[in-house]
Amino acid sequence: MPKRHPNETILASWLVDATTWRNFVRSVRAHDQQPGYIARSYWKFKDESPGPADVEVVIRDDAFFVGSYSLGIAYAPTTVTFRPEWLEFQYDQSEGPSFIVPVPVPPAARAQAARMAEYFTQKSQDAAQKNAESARKAAEERARPTLSNRLLNALEGHFILCMLLFFFVQIPGIVGIIYLVRRWKGLSD
Repeated sequence: MPKRHPNETILASWLVDATTWRNFVRSVRAHDQQPGYIARSYWKFKDESPGPADVEVVIRDDAFFVGSYSLGIAYAPTTVTFRPEWLEFQYDQSEGPSFIVPVPVPPAARAQAARMAEYFTQKSQDAAQKNAESARKAAEERARPTLSNRLLNALEGHFILCMLLFFFVQIPGIVGIIYLVRRWKGLSD
């Protein structure tokens, strides 16, 4: 088993025996081959053999470790489902296809896996609420009648006109002022 960092916070960990690992890999492969199902497994397993020792599964708040496979968690999963042979973390991306991160669960670790499903489901819901609240506050701030919001509204509503004024009025005006200042300096010397 890989050496763990001494200061990491582990939410759950368990060992997966060879039989459970083989069943898990077969189930994930069968899942990925379902016709019409768009969310594919993040892991691409080389073979069904776990190697000489049991596979260690470690779940932290910021990463998953399944044997030699690992995935850092940059954002909360969309859904977390506890299936008979694995704990499934599904991520829906705004761009590109969705993917799942299946984590093998032996029978002895089902209680821990169910607890992790509840934990990450709550974390996902909290993140969604926080994002909705941030969006609401941003919309309120943007709707306030301030000078900067009025200028932004004018720019957004008349973008081409603003660009034309910038390039054909403001820039020539600045160049003209610089010319006049240099000419005035030249006369005073």
